[in-house]
Amino acid sequence: MDQPDALKTLLSAVKSIGLSTWLYTGHNIFSISEDIIDLCDVIITGEYRQELHTGGFPASPNQIIVEQRKENVA
Repeated sequence: MDQPDALKTLLSAVKSIGLSTWLYTGHNIFSISEDIIDLCDVIITGEYRQELHTGGFPASPNQIIVEQRKENVA
C-alpha cells in the first residue's frame, strides 16, 4: 500500500458518517495491514486482468472478495 496513513484517515472518515467501506486493491490480503483491514467492510484483492474479464463481479476470476463479518455484541 503506497499511502497507508492517508488511506486509514479516509476509511475512518467514511465509517464515521455511517457508510460502508470497500477497498479495491491489486495487492494480496497478506500485504495489507491489520488496521486497514479492520476499517474495511469489503476488500477485493488481486490484479484485474482484462483477458479474464467476466462481465460480472468480481471483474476477473483471479480477484478475491473478502467480506468482514462483524457481529453486534450487546
